[in-house]
Amino acid sequence: MGCWNKTCAMSNLHINAGDPVYVFLIEQQSSETNHCESTHLYSPILVPFYSHYDDYGTGENNTGAALPVIIDCLKQRLIEKELGYNSYHDLEVKRDKLTVDNLFEIMKEQRLYVDNPYKSIHPDEPRELKVEFVMMRKDIVDKILYNFKIDYYDANFKTNEIGFTDILEDVDFVINYFQEENNYYSQLKEFETIRPHFLRGALIERNSKMSNLFEFFDSSYFSKTVPIFDNLANFVRNHDTYLAREFLTDALKGSFIAKFMDNTRRSWIPQCGEGSQNTDPDGHKLLAETVIEVLQKEKE
Repeated sequence: MGCWNKTCAMSNLHINAGDPVYVFLIEQQSSETNHCESTHLYSPILVPFYSHYDDYGTGENNTGAALPVIIDCLKQRLIEKELGYNSYHDLEVKRDKLTVDNLFEIMKEQRLYVDNPYKSIHPDEPRELKVEFVMMRKDIVDKILYNFKIDYYDANFKTNEIGFTDILEDVDFVINYFQEENNYYSQLKEFETIRPHFLRGALIERNSKMSNLFEFFDSSYFSKTVPIFDNLANFVRNHDTYLAREFLTDALKGSFIAKFMDNTRRSWIPQCGEGSQNTDPDGHKLLAETVIEVLQKEKE
């Protein structure tokens, strides 16, 4: 099949070899939905990691606090598969052999599946759910993170617009909250996880802008493969304050991007264009200009 340009899941622009990208793993929804949400077909793991497109459909130079966490969490739900008839494509998938190095190849060959936690409750649902990935151009996402505003309701129920940098103001407060909870539960020898509703209550009492995004952390619309609060608690338990801060920041980025996807009616789905090296900008420019023109007429 050779080399080709990947497609940005946010902008639909091409991704060239070597381009820095955000990577989100997306999990197939367990049942049909009403197509109301951006997660109607696939549900994203909200914490992204960072990569560079390698020109062959996968990524390289992969980094991010979430990356080893994603691997560990996938192993817990992984559906193992034996090596198939075609050894080049029907790859073996085993818990003890799943690594950062082969994660992309396994997904690329459509071999990564996790168990469906709702199977026992709804017998008609599939036992296996496919896990794939999308890439988003870093230059596009960073621009959105810098400029996109969301509605924020303060303690007086007044609506304000806030940006991503506003949300980051209380990252250290959350980390300190987790540390205090950790110390308290360690004394009782019962520390397992932070109680998210108490944390959200503390943020609301503080009139924190971050509380508006916590709905994404607990929402049933998003993949539960990587629980945000549980893994944040693990970093705190291990005294990895720097990684805890990075993990929480990336989770907030994912939530902010999810909010943008909802607001702009974009779906979390694998992108088309596999095999194409098209980089023609004319269609994108025409669409962008047309959208701006139509919105201006609506406003008038």
